[in-house]
Amino acid sequence: MTVEQFENCKQCLNRKKGVIEKENICNLKGKSIEFENTCTDFNLDNRVVLGKENKINAIRPNFKRAKIAQLFIWIVMALDVVSIFSSYSQYNLLKSLQNNEEVTDQMLNSNDTRQQIIGIL
Repeated sequence: MTVEQFENCKQCLNRKKGVIEKENICNLKGKSIEFENTCTDFNLDNRVVLGKENKINAIRPNFKRAKIAQLFIWIVMALDVVSIFSSYSQYNLLKSLQNNEEVTDQMLNSNDTRQQIIGIL
């Protein structure tokens, strides 16, 4: 490997980070460098990006993943609000029981079902 080839390998995004030995620097297809004149993997691989400015532009945007994460946060927040109202309803039901007010089995069962559904969600 010539010095020029080694410099190309050091600029390649597919290099093993922190490796300075010429024989072990390449991470393409998990093999060490074996080329006579040029690195065919380097020349044919469209993922290889040279230059600092090009590397900065090659970073994948995270907008879509960020939007999905925000959506899930909003869903969890909405479920928490529903859970607060459901817990308050259960509290009122327990207060009614404590005050010896009439509470039907249907009210108790529907309360348990509602709490289970919210707990599962």
